[in-house]
Amino acid sequence: MNFNLQRTKTVFAIIAIFMGLIVVSLTYTWLDVRRLSVFRFEVAADRFAKVLNGNWTQNQLFDLFKTEKMFAAHDVTYNPTKQYTVSLHQRNVTKSAFLNGASMKLVRVTTVANGTSIQPIRFNTIENGTSMTPIRSTTIAVRSNRTFNIDLSRLSTTMTSVKVPIRITSTLPYENSDDRPDECSNCFPMDFTSMISPDRLCDGGRVDLLIIVLSSVTNRLARESIRSTWGSLCNSMNSIIRLAFVIGNNLNKNDNFLLLEESGKFNDIIQADFRDTYANLTYKTMTGLKWSHTHCSNAKYVMKTDDDMFINTEVLPILLQAAPKRNFMGGFCWGPSSPHRHTSSKWYVSIRQYRKPLFPAMCSGTGYLLSTDVVGNIVKVSRNIPFFYLEDVYVAICVNKFGVSPVNLAGFSNMFVNSSPCEYRNSVITSHQLPPETLTRYWAESRTCPLSPLRPTQVFHSRVV
Repeated sequence: MNFNLQRTKTVFAIIAIFMGLIVVSLTYTWLDVRRLSVFRFEVAADRFAKVLNGNWTQNQLFDLFKTEKMFAAHDVTYNPTKQYTVSLHQRNVTKSAFLNGASMKLVRVTTVANGTSIQPIRFNTIENGTSMTPIRSTTIAVRSNRTFNIDLSRLSTTMTSVKVPIRITSTLPYENSDDRPDECSNCFPMDFTSMISPDRLCDGGRVDLLIIVLSSVTNRLARESIRSTWGSLCNSMNSIIRLAFVIGNNLNKNDNFLLLEESGKFNDIIQADFRDTYANLTYKTMTGLKWSHTHCSNAKYVMKTDDDMFINTEVLPILLQAAPKRNFMGGFCWGPSSPHRHTSSKWYVSIRQYRKPLFPAMCSGTGYLLSTDVVGNIVKVSRNIPFFYLEDVYVAICVNKFGVSPVNLAGFSNMFVNSSPCEYRNSVITSHQLPPETLTRYWAESRTCPLSPLRPTQVFHSRVV
């Protein structure tokens, strides 16, 4: 009996020891994985830090983000439907920092906007070891929308210094968020850093019209085509029309240098320090309107358009002679319309992003005219209108605030106008989707036609929408 009891105790002791060994083995295995995780993250971060002017692709960033999985049970992965802002911050981490019990907040993720695919990211570096400083923020795409800490207190490492490069945060209130109010208090940013600005573009002489053309850093051919066609009638000493291109920042040093050279040659570039993306067209438009209000207030009218447009700069001055001098907005315009509520739409708008059933009356962003008082009022009221990524809708919301009704103008179109060269010279005011070679050809062919003697009342035909 005593022998059986002793044998049972021995068996239980062996089982307990065996289980203990399993627990110890699993614990050490887990710690080894954690140590390996730290090592892998350090290698990735160190590699990240040592690249000089590295142009990081989607896959490279994704590889770096995957290391986050080994620190916490949260994935940070690529997803083309969410857009965030990432800033690189230098953080030297020594061995003691891993052992002193401190928790390090590494990743903070907050949804900013529906966006497009991940963008290349470029950083500026200083050649002193792994020291690295950012140029500025840019956009990437990730999945998580939580904030969490990475606890490094129980980990060890053989490395003495490592970069902790990633912190993801939202940047601007209500930036296309799912909780956009109708109004706010001084929430719309109007203080983007000016990178390039024309020198006295509107000084000296009469200015009836300033045309602001939304362009992109790399769209040099489009700008060259405009300058050699309808833009050739602007910016000269005897012209009453001024022309300027509004551009954001694509974070590419070489592109920005070429843009600076282009500005020095033509003096018609307005560049501000916001990310040059489709989702930021509202910032681009408002940058142009603010610049016109500040630097070209002597212009009687302002026109907003895009760099794939034909604009009839021969007929427009005639049309404006019959246009209202105040409280005027005109172009290819339409009345109140329903937002796109289907998620598959390029212009999808959720109920929480825009609560009302209808957008106000608006004009197509392809080309519309504003009297100078309307420009000033848009700039003024926009401070309290939350960001909305559809720029023509945003401008319409602003205009609706102070009671101006857009008018539809004959000759304005938001599509390609399939007309003869003579019609392009005498009756077509705007035409859309003309690549540089097409614009150049249409302009050359229209020069073979005579310009009809037009009176303002023949050209200006408006209808309130």
